[in-house]
Amino acid sequence: MHHRQLVQLLTRAESLCRAWEKQHSVSTSLLMSLANIHAQHSAATLQKFNFDVDMPRLLYKQQLAFENALKKLNRVMLIMTDIVADLQVLENEAGKFVARAVPTMPLQPQPLSTESLLQIAAVQPHDVHRYISGLHSMLDKELAYKKTWLNSLSSSSSLEEVCDYWERQPHIDSDFVAQLSDRIKLYKQTHRVLTSTD
Repeated sequence: MHHRQLVQLLTRAESLCRAWEKQHSVSTSLLMSLANIHAQHSAATLQKFNFDVDMPRLLYKQQLAFENALKKLNRVMLIMTDIVADLQVLENEAGKFVARAVPTMPLQPQPLSTESLLQIAAVQPHDVHRYISGLHSMLDKELAYKKTWLNSLSSSSSLEEVCDYWERQPHIDSDFVAQLSDRIKLYKQTHRVLTSTD
């Protein structure tokens, strides 16, 4: 059986999920910076200062900071796009396992052995494909959602509104992601216990 290869696929998918979360956190911080810079810029253009301020220089620095944060955000979006593409590759690999899987129906109960217990704890090819396909679908939809919001930055949407929607990640089901992690832990713990020697 290909238990280890299937668990490795799930482990890679879980790693991509963690990479997504890291990039999501970075992108959220960058969006909040953009909102803050924009608010400062708006306030500076409306403010009458009682002290000597080089207004053109201040506005230029704010504009430069905004553009730099936006460039960083676009780089993060490219990384998130790569993560979704990597999940597509994993989904294709999992699909190959499903195509090769032959349903085995034992005619009689199997005696308990290390291998039979590992088979019970193992994730089946169709489950691996379902988990990876589900992750890919969720992150792909979320990426499209984020791109739409990013494109709306130049429209009438307020940056605060974009930050709020961005942070929510409505297309990601955290319970589904937790199930994936639980399945990996179960198999690894079972494997460790059954294959350890005293």
